[in-house]
Amino acid sequence: MNTLNTSSETLDKEKALMNPLPLTPEFSPDVIQKQQEYTLSIAPIAYRWLKANQTVRYSAKDNLIEYSQGRLTIRNGEGNYKMIAQSVGVYEHKNQQWECINLPQNSPGLTQKDVERFTGSEMKDALRELEQKNNQSSQRRKGRRGR
Repeated sequence: MNTLNTSSETLDKEKALMNPLPLTPEFSPDVIQKQQEYTLSIAPIAYRWLKANQTVRYSAKDNLIEYSQGRLTIRNGEGNYKMIAQSVGVYEHKNQQWECINLPQNSPGLTQKDVERFTGSEMKDALRELEQKNNQSSQRRKGRRGR
């Protein structure tokens, strides 16, 4: 019986994630618009970070980034969603295209500080370094196969 309650609670939580946001003061149209803008800035970088780390789940000091079935999420240290993004396609250059998904009620959402952290030079440098290491490893593996 307990597993039934747990699975129905999980289903309820998943349904809540799919429902549109109520237009309460924290979810006014301008706040929703800002979250969409922040998501479009952060999602591609968070996805690249997961790919560069060759994982679908990455835990940092302030955030937990996860990717599953076309959905990219960022949660804060308390486990509350800050971002839910859905993959809606791939650009010509093989870059994922993202769309903001509504956050559950009482979610903190993304902040300008999050945008600065993800788009800042420290993150760009770390990403570039990881991707270069991965490319070098990949080229060495290809070189060994060619022998």
